[in-house]
Amino acid sequence: MKCRGLCGPVDCTDDIGMGARERQRLRQAGVVMPAREQAKQRAAAQGQGPCPALKEGRCSAYAVRPAICRIYSATEGMACPHGCPVIDGRPLSRAEAFALVDAAAAAGTSRTATSAEEFSRRLATSTGREVVHRQARDQQIRRNRSGSTPPAS
Repeated sequence: MKCRGLCGPVDCTDDIGMGARERQRLRQAGVVMPAREQAKQRAAAQGQGPCPALKEGRCSAYAVRPAICRIYSATEGMACPHGCPVIDGRPLSRAEAFALVDAAAAAGTSRTATSAEEFSRRLATSTGREVVHRQARDQQIRRNRSGSTPPAS
């Protein structure tokens, strides 16, 4: 994507899932993310915290960012709220995007990554739709709490 540098703590939070290798790469780049459970507990009590890698609207660890951050705004239904466009080709399908995130999380572990076909099947179920709706709802809640609204494109 062509980033316009408009992200803020509402867009990029510290409550993101990532694999052990992704967390290690961030740490090597000088970014220490809180444990997911710790971030979730704090978010429930006080609201989500900003991503420690976010500096002046840009990711300071962009080259080693986790897969979930890589697919954000490059996936159908997950367009950047600031209008940053996908540069080349088409956006990823949700199944392709979630398969990439799952493969990144599985890297270096004993579990097997889920294929895009399996994610397509899961997303076709009500559970898959619930995940997508929950993500959209959570982002809107964060925006409402911060008083932030995306600029018109």
